[in-house]
Amino acid sequence: MKNNRLYLVASLFIILYFGIVLSEKEDIKNIEIMIKSAEKMNNLSKEILKYKIENGISIDSSIDINKTGLLGEEYTEITTTLGNLESKRTSSNPDFAALFIKLFLENGITKGDKIAVNMSGSFPALNLSLISALDTLDLEGIIISSVGASTYGANNPNFTYLDMEKRLADKNYIKNKSVGYSLGGDGDIGNNFEEVTKAEILRRIDEYGLKKFYNSKLSDNLSERFNYYTQDREIKLFVNIGGNLLSEGLKLEFEKVGIPVISMLNIKAIASSYGIPIDPIPIPKIGVSNLYKEEKSNKLEYVILFVFIFYIIWNYFFVSDCKKKCDRK
Repeated sequence: MKNNRLYLVASLFIILYFGIVLSEKEDIKNIEIMIKSAEKMNNLSKEILKYKIENGISIDSSIDINKTGLLGEEYTEITTTLGNLESKRTSSNPDFAALFIKLFLENGITKGDKIAVNMSGSFPALNLSLISALDTLDLEGIIISSVGASTYGANNPNFTYLDMEKRLADKNYIKNKSVGYSLGGDGDIGNNFEEVTKAEILRRIDEYGLKKFYNSKLSDNLSERFNYYTQDREIKLFVNIGGNLLSEGLKLEFEKVGIPVISMLNIKAIASSYGIPIDPIPIPKIGVSNLYKEEKSNKLEYVILFVFIFYIIWNYFFVSDCKKKCDRK
């Protein structure tokens, strides 16, 4: 009886050992280029933060706890809808730039491919993470951005997302940038913006040389936008960030013609499913989250464990039972 107990204890320890071995993870295949993209995004964040500090643009430390420079105020003249603060802070993690690399490669995207992009000022960090990934893989983004932003997004009317992008492009931090824009907000033409604010934003951004989409009829706006993306271009993928007025319509149009769609909207759910921490303080170092890991290929260990467990069952139940019967005789 004592030998049987020792045998069982030893067996349990061995099974526990194999359980640990089989649960181990290893670095993901494309970790180097994913880290490169995340590091680029981290540098973009630092540059925006530096610009804000130098120009006296307020940063609320109770909102932007990690001092990324990529979170805005709760409400301003160009705030469009309610946003979730935890989602906004989660999105400021440079790991999302690495995630875009992963998603692009999983969709078979290669150097030089054209990616259609619809985004707003609601998630400036995600926008820049996307651009970091586009630049890292030498892709061409056909990017159209809307100015309006939900709460805690790029909702400073004097320093919108497009102003951030312009700053980074002028200093050669980024290659990809928006080629077109709309005001966003009500009707996608800023109907809820104050007229003085709207006029100033239009005046400033019109100087950036972007195509302006300004159409009060939503169906015409959608058609014009989709045609602009696809005319004389072979689009390999459509990426939507945030939830502006045209998001769903554009996703449906691209799906109709068989173009894959990546939608970045429910940020906390996306982060959780890919191993990116939710609302971390501080933001973890690049390359350490589960995003950069994958399950080890442990086929041999599985075979050994299966054989061992089979041996335990056979030996303990059948062999022991046989010995007992023999002893009785």
